[in-house]
Amino acid sequence: MEIKPPGLGQPPVDPSRRSQETGRKPGPGFDAGRPAEATVSPNLAGARAQFKKADLRDAGRLDQAVRASLHELLEKEFPEFGRVAETQKELLVDWMANDPILRGQIERRLGKILE
Repeated sequence: MEIKPPGLGQPPVDPSRRSQETGRKPGPGFDAGRPAEATVSPNLAGARAQFKKADLRDAGRLDQAVRASLHELLEKEFPEFGRVAETQKELLVDWMANDPILRGQIERRLGKILE
């Protein structure tokens, strides 16, 4: 039985030698202690002013808080959102509010920031 080497018959490549060949240096390694750039903590000042932590126990108020937070995030993070028609804004917010993963993240964030 013949065991074939990895890489379709080519010898394994040493990463340090590869960077010399291409002229590029290897990228930074993963550091678990360093927060990722994508983990931004939204302030949600509008939601903080409008809702209290007790509102999260009421299903209707919770839904209002999630939708208001999503609308605020879209307005703040995407300036183009202001030029979209109101009906389209509501469709997008409805769609996002009904996504279980996104909704769970917004609810957890609201639980942390509301007093």
